Amino acid sequence: SLKEFSGDLCDRVPLGFLFHKAEQWIKSTDSVGAVLILSCLFFFPLYLGVALGLFLIWLFETMKPAFVSIPLIKIIELLNKDAILLTVAVIPLSWFGMSGMYHQLVVGIILFLCFKFGWVRSLFEKIRSDNTIPMNDRVLHMVINKYAIREGIATQSTKIMEQRIIQAMDKSSQQRSNILK
Repeated sequence: SLKEFSGDLCDRVPLGFLFHKAEQWIKSTDSVGAVLILSCLFFFPLYLGVALGLFLIWLFETMKPAFVSIPLIKIIELLNKDAILLTVAVIPLSWFGMSGMYHQLVVGIILFLCFKFGWVRSLFEKIRSDNTIPMNDRVLHMVINKYAIREGIATQSTKIMEQRIIQAMDKSSQQRSNILK
């Protein structure tokens, strides 16, 4: 089905590569969430930082397919690496400990672990009320479309969209012709 959907893209870009890129975007909620929550705890008071951080990551998770970008994937892949994420997390957590901000430290560690183990992403998936296309499929769809556009290949969805646009243009043209008569 994916080869049928992606058209000639599979001849140029292997499906395994596309799956890997989609997986990185799916996991981005965990790494981006950890960085966002620690940043919010660093710059805002505890309750505001937690609320703002959770809201921003929920927004990111909800809009994640729209954020899929080929240039950004390098940054996401880098951030998804454990060593990089831990290094980025140590900075604010150390600051909290050295500054005596023990509430932020404890909350930061707990939320970091919740993001690191994917529990927040799982919670968002359970809360999500739309029973339409699962997030993983939506992300894979966008990754395939982005790489198809990059390679100049029309996917099945692009062809359908093109047909609908042509039909709408023809209908509009006929309506204008009827008005002018």
